[in-house]
Amino acid sequence: MVALNHKPKTTRLLFVGYLAIAVFFAALWINDARLFEDQLQVVQSSDLSAKKMLAVADLIEIARTRTRVSHQIFLVDDVFERDELFQQLGILASEFIAKSERFKSMALSEKELATYDRLRTHIPSVVASIRQIGELAFMETDEANQQARLIIVRELIPTQEKIIDGFV
Repeated sequence: MVALNHKPKTTRLLFVGYLAIAVFFAALWINDARLFEDQLQVVQSSDLSAKKMLAVADLIEIARTRTRVSHQIFLVDDVFERDELFQQLGILASEFIAKSERFKSMALSEKELATYDRLRTHIPSVVASIRQIGELAFMETDEANQQARLIIVRELIPTQEKIIDGFV
């Protein structure tokens, strides 16, 4: 009789043991799933931040290249080279606008959006300065060169530096 009584206790203990192990594994699985979701959110957030930083770096590089090309226009004597450099300025302006719009389409915070909108107000003056510089570059007079250099130093560079500093 003792043996018969002992058998149901053993079966019950095994059942409770298996049930406890199953509950333990289920709890681990639920915890791992929650941790995985948290890690996924961190990775996605980091990925978005990295993409934003890359976009800002591209915008800064384009702004600096435009300033360099603006200077370079007056260092070449050949009219065709000047025209090529002026066309390069147009291409860089198009790239800046496209990358700027792509940056704006990212999930920006309120602060980032306000900064973007504030910096965007400087773009028309940069475009106007570059257009003026291009017109002066093709006049091929010392007075026009001097006036263009003043525009570069007094208007273009400070405005583009404001844009660059604003993104940083």
